[in-house]
Amino acid sequence: MGLGSFFETGFDTEVSRIQPRVLARRLERDERQVIDASILGVPAGMFLLSWDIICPKCRVAAEIRDTLEMIRGHANCQVCQADFEVDLANSVELVFRVHPEIRKTDLRTYCIGGPFHAPHVIAQLRLEPGQQHSLDLALKPGEYQVTGPQWIRPALLLVQSGTDQDFASITVVDPPRLTTLGPERQILTVVNNSPDVVMARLERSHSDRLALTAARAVTIEKFRQYLPDQIVSPDQLTSIAQSCVMHARLGGPSGVFAEFEEKAALRNSCDFLKLAIDSVRSFEGDVVNRNADGVTACFQQADLAIRSAMDLERRWEETNPDCFRIRIVLHRGPVTVTSIDGQMLHTGAAISHVARLCNQENASLPDWRGVALSGAFRTATQLGTEFEQTGIRLIEFQIASSAQSINETVWLVASAQHRDGLIGLPNS
Repeated sequence: MGLGSFFETGFDTEVSRIQPRVLARRLERDERQVIDASILGVPAGMFLLSWDIICPKCRVAAEIRDTLEMIRGHANCQVCQADFEVDLANSVELVFRVHPEIRKTDLRTYCIGGPFHAPHVIAQLRLEPGQQHSLDLALKPGEYQVTGPQWIRPALLLVQSGTDQDFASITVVDPPRLTTLGPERQILTVVNNSPDVVMARLERSHSDRLALTAARAVTIEKFRQYLPDQIVSPDQLTSIAQSCVMHARLGGPSGVFAEFEEKAALRNSCDFLKLAIDSVRSFEGDVVNRNADGVTACFQQADLAIRSAMDLERRWEETNPDCFRIRIVLHRGPVTVTSIDGQMLHTGAAISHVARLCNQENASLPDWRGVALSGAFRTATQLGTEFEQTGIRLIEFQIASSAQSINETVWLVASAQHRDGLIGLPNS
């Protein structure tokens, strides 16, 4: 099915809440192309956009706003009866709907906690004290969970082939941490062994991984170019709780133009920027800052960040084996988004820190190049374990600068020719 056919024949609920990444997977289309088409469709009058403010507890759209400027630092979930902090990377999702002049859809008012706003929810139960309810299910292989506002922790449910178990019982108080069932048909009984009335939801665990979050949307160049009014308020600092930040630099601390003849520096700088931007976009990252010496990019997933970094280094070494050195540092930390003179600005400790790390020298490795991981990135993502399992070495060394107030251990990834074992990386 093509995009045109989907917009013409899709159900009202589908064309009234279009999630570009979900739609791309469903139609087996390139994700970036579907995202770009959705963005371009807004000024063309094909789509309207809105922002769903997702409750981190129940994953339901607690509020809906037309512009980023209308979003504040805190929101309230009517379902959970709780306030929560709004985080652009986890709480705010960009969705589209077909313009009513192109196709009239049923825009009846849905319950804010209803299935229209919670497509990841498979079933929802209200259980009195001592009550139990059995669900007759046909879940496909994947990860699910049973949870609710009153639950201390979710009960994880794994559906996979090779398992004969087709029934299970889950209690509200002290639920099992992991239950495994076979595919095709399952009988799942939820037991309220608490003294209170509780809500229980069976939901897909990772449906939000395909959400086009605000944190990612604001870094997309076409979004900033064609939707200039969709920026956070100039007097508002909006946080991204944890972001994977990559800084890639050509040349040493003094800059490529200070180290080499200007024409050669300019030519190689342009080649490097084009290659860096292409590599970042190929792994679902987005460039948030660039200059003649390098680029800074943000990624939502650590595995994509490391693959982009290693892909960039390998491609640069293949085309420029005896030329300018390249340094890439990966860091993880909070990022703040605001706007100045109508332009989106990504700033904060993580952005500045990764650039400082990339610019510093080391006494034992004065001419270091390649991909380096900060302590925060390595610890939070546990990529060191993955490298060890594939035979990739991490070289520990110290970066120190009294002027920059830096004294930090980083890990330099072994040279590119030793990395072919990393799953998911291209070999050419």
